[in-house]
Amino acid sequence: DTLSLHDALPILSKYFFVGFSDLSYFNSGAFEVYVALMYQVAYFFLIFFLALMVNQRLLNEIKVQEEKFSKAFRYSPYAIIISRLSDGKILEVNKGFEGILGYKTDDVIGLTTLDINIWLDSDTRDKFVAALTNNKRVLNAVYSFRKANGELMTGELSGEVLEIEDQLCVLTVLNDITQLKKTEGELRKSQRILRSFASHLQNAGEEEKIVLATQIDNELNQSLAALKMDIGLLKQK
Repeated sequence: DTLSLHDALPILSKYFFVGFSDLSYFNSGAFEVYVALMYQVAYFFLIFFLALMVNQRLLNEIKVQEEKFSKAFRYSPYAIIISRLSDGKILEVNKGFEGILGYKTDDVIGLTTLDINIWLDSDTRDKFVAALTNNKRVLNAVYSFRKANGELMTGELSGEVLEIEDQLCVLTVLNDITQLKKTEGELRKSQRILRSFASHLQNAGEEEKIVLATQIDNELNQSLAALKMDIGLLKQK
């Protein structure tokens, strides 16, 4: 028979807090089956909501990490490129890419790095891809690159292979070290000049010592010769 909520509450309270002494799983009534079923449903919902809470927390953490990566990607002073490993098709670039190489984002998305002539030649890119394929990572490799205006630059390149939507891609970070290399070259040139000047001073000092010694020797010889003549005159007298 169907029970009203008013009649069912006392029975439910007795079931959950006291229990039925004559409960038999082989001869249980419809009410006992109903209560057991409701208990299983409640247990299922409890597990469901706990899993939902955990998933929501994980989703929030993933969202925070994505925001951090997005900000680091967008506002990094280095040129960052996400491209496909197989053919170099550009999937995403950041503001640093525009500032260093001079290309607009909308102009390069969907093209390859060879299409926009960043590499001086295809062989250089092939070497970079081969190193990535073998080691999954390349750190601080120095190559020459071409900017949008045709100007050549020296870049320090680091890359790592990652998987995006079931395809292998490359996260590449490029730093313009043209001025650094130029400064290093000027420093090496200055060091060579200083070493040459120091060597010249040393040679000049040695030559000056030789000239001075020669002068002293000549003067001493002249003095000795004069003294010898004087001694000869004294002997004669």
